[in-house]
Amino acid sequence: MSSNSIAVDTQGTVSEHQSSPRFSSATSSPAGLGGSDPIVQSEMMARILHEFSDATFFVDLTAEGAPLQADSSKVRQVLNRLRDHDNITHTTLLGNNLSTEDAPRLPKGFTVERYSYAPLTHFLNAIVHAAKECLTPWTPRHLSNLRFHPYDKDMLDTIDSKKPLKPDILGLLRSSLPPQEKISWNDRDLAVIVEVKNEPLKLVKQLSTYARCFLSIDRRRSFSITIAFDQRTSKMHFIVFHRSGLSSSHELSLRSEAGFQSIVKHIVGILSIPDEEAFGLDRTRSGNVHRINNRNYEIVRPIHTRVCVRGRATAVYGIRGAELSF
Repeated sequence: MSSNSIAVDTQGTVSEHQSSPRFSSATSSPAGLGGSDPIVQSEMMARILHEFSDATFFVDLTAEGAPLQADSSKVRQVLNRLRDHDNITHTTLLGNNLSTEDAPRLPKGFTVERYSYAPLTHFLNAIVHAAKECLTPWTPRHLSNLRFHPYDKDMLDTIDSKKPLKPDILGLLRSSLPPQEKISWNDRDLAVIVEVKNEPLKLVKQLSTYARCFLSIDRRRSFSITIAFDQRTSKMHFIVFHRSGLSSSHELSLRSEAGFQSIVKHIVGILSIPDEEAFGLDRTRSGNVHRINNRNYEIVRPIHTRVCVRGRATAVYGIRGAELSF
C-alpha cells in the first residue's frame, strides 16, 4: 500500500466487536438525538479515528455478496459506452480542457480543493448516465434516480456537534438541487457522500463524522456509502462505514486504466443495489412504526439513544400497538 493510501493506525486497543468507552465516539442521551453536550468536530474526529484503529478492512466492495456487487459484463458495457459514445477514458479524462457535463475533464491535480467539485461531479454523473443506458430497466434498482451534486454548504441539522457539517458533494435521488437548498441528514434522497481533500487521513476523519450523522439520525440504516477523492493525485477510495468498522476499496487512480475501470465498476455496483434491504435499510421499520412478531408498534417517545458509528448503537423507545399501515 502506497504512502498516500487511506489507512488507520493499527496500534489501537479497541477490540473488533466493541468500542472502548474511553475513546468511543458514542454519546448517550435520555431524550433522544441532540440531548448531549455538543462536541467540536476535531474532538469527534479523534474519537472516531481511534474507534477504527483495528477495524479498518481493505476489501473488494464489488465482489459477489459485497454491498456494491457489480456484474462484470454490465461493467464492460458501461466502459464501452463511455469510450465509444461519450469519449471518456482514463486518458481523455485527464485533458486540460474545460470540464462540462457532456465532456468531464479532471486535469492532473487541483491546487485548490473547491475547483475539483464540479469536474468530479461531471465525471461521476457521466458514469451514472452511461450505466443507466446499459443496465436492464426491468431489473430492480433502488438507486436508479441517483445523481451527484456539488454541495459545499452546511447541512440543515446537527448531531451532537457545535456546528453543522459541510459535505463537498452529495449523491441524491433527485435530478436537481437548487444552489441555496440545504439538505437534512434525514433526507430520504440522500444516498452517497463524497469528500475531497489532499490528505488521506483527513478524508477518513471527515467522512467518518458524516457517516456518524447519517447512521444515527435514521435508525433503519446499517451502513453508509462514501467516496474519498484526493484532488492532487486523482486517487479515489470507496468506503462503507458500518457498525463493525469501515470497509474500503484499495487505492484507485484515475490516471491508470485499471483504476479508472475499477471506479466505474464501483459506481455500477452502487446503481445495481436492488432494494432497501440491500441498501442497508431495516425493512421491519417504516417511519416511527416497527413491525414486531407480525404486529405494528408505534414509537411514542425515545427513552435512551446511543449515537456512534462503530459498536452498539442502542436505542430504547416507549411504544404502543398501532393499526397504522406499514
